[in-house]
Amino acid sequence: MARKRLIKTFKKLHKWPAIVIAFIALLFAASGIVMNHRQLFSGVDVSSNLLPKNYHYKNWNLAAVRGSIHLDDTVLMFGNIGVWKSDDELKTFDDYNQGFPKGIDNRKIYSIVQYKDILFAGTHMGLYKRSDVNDSWQKLEIPVEKKRIADLEIKDNKLLVLTRNYLLESTDGQNFKKIQLPEPVNYERKTGLFNTFWELHSGELFGLAGKLFVDLLGLVTILLSITGLLHFFFPKIIKRRKKRIQEQTGKDHPFPLKGVTGVTNLPEIRLRMLLSTSW
Repeated sequence: MARKRLIKTFKKLHKWPAIVIAFIALLFAASGIVMNHRQLFSGVDVSSNLLPKNYHYKNWNLAAVRGSIHLDDTVLMFGNIGVWKSDDELKTFDDYNQGFPKGIDNRKIYSIVQYKDILFAGTHMGLYKRSDVNDSWQKLEIPVEKKRIADLEIKDNKLLVLTRNYLLESTDGQNFKKIQLPEPVNYERKTGLFNTFWELHSGELFGLAGKLFVDLLGLVTILLSITGLLHFFFPKIIKRRKKRIQEQTGKDHPFPLKGVTGVTNLPEIRLRMLLSTSW
């Protein structure tokens, strides 16, 4: 009797915390997959009204405006909310984001310069240009894998594009030469502990294969959490389906209850129960 009570207590201790942990695991796994593929989900926006107040834009905070560029009698202001056009007195603002993909993540602007009467914008997702002929932003192909632009500059009548890994140089604003910057004097190949754990957590430390493996772990976590919650919230449905399987004979059911030797095949029964509970 004491053993039964102990087992019953352990079952309760396992069940109720597991319900809470399942919801947390679902959140962690789903958000981890989204963060692992930022560009894929960049077109999806979340209303700031659903977020805490410290995520609300107010008085140009949160890098809403990073800088500006003057063009004759107008000024372009850019930042995390895209590009906006105004007059010198900054009384009104007009949307100047035509051509950027949908999603605020595609409108994170780090730098804008004018080169040969063409505007160039360095964004989180790549390099764009805009001219008077084509009154919208157009994405440019650059010879690097990671498209994030850190800064733009003009020097010696050349357009310089600084990415996270390389310096790009162009004389026409269309074709770019990739330049590997030399290492600084006494440079040590080290990285921060935070960055190391960040890349380890996302799987990026091991390249695409590592990211896909982490995604697989996330999907397994989601599957286990959902099936566990279904067993908890819909026990009657599970019992009815379980009873229905037990009433069926091996000949009538596509998955025999018994193997060739006549011994009950428990792994197949569990698999059938799992498949039968999926909606």
